[in-house]
Amino acid sequence: MMRDIPCKVRVVAIQTDELGPIITLAQRNDQGAYEQLYSRFVDQLYRYLYVRCNDVGLAEEALSELWLRVVQYLPQFRIPAKGADQAFVSWLYRIARNLSVDAMRGRRKYVYGIPEMIESPEPLAEDRMVAADERQLLDRALTTLTVEQREVILLRFHDDRTISEVAALTGRTETAIKGLQHRAVGALARAMGVRGEKVTDAHRI
Repeated sequence: MMRDIPCKVRVVAIQTDELGPIITLAQRNDQGAYEQLYSRFVDQLYRYLYVRCNDVGLAEEALSELWLRVVQYLPQFRIPAKGADQAFVSWLYRIARNLSVDAMRGRRKYVYGIPEMIESPEPLAEDRMVAADERQLLDRALTTLTVEQREVILLRFHDDRTISEVAALTGRTETAIKGLQHRAVGALARAMGVRGEKVTDAHRI
């Protein structure tokens, strides 16, 4: 059975140290601690993998492999005295990014699209048609982006991560993230025929 694409998930802040004790317990094979880590991160990691792979099956396979690697390598994970959450989340996303690269290797064609992620009251039929048209326009515009640009757009404008957090999660500098974001928003704006600042406001990804 295919996993549902999450519409809204809790994004764990990475500027705290609340995960340290849970990670320590998990490293001692505490099943409850493993379950806590899984429940906190599984949806956002699946969405991240789906956006990068753009294939439900590949995303599910990568997610399964990701948690196998977490179980295998978590005992070797070194918990820093400060910034435990940031270190752990960055570690998870690094594994996810590497797995997505492996999953996409050899594929030459992609049909990009970001799944629906915003919950709202039941719209009127006319509103649904407008929303569907805008979604199709956004999906087509996303084909103009690189995987790296799409990754930044997801983390910045859906997960509401700061520039510094995205830099930490992706292993890039803040300057590089700003550049990727600027080029991505510009490309989306050109493709959608709107001003750049309207892209992330009207289509909160």
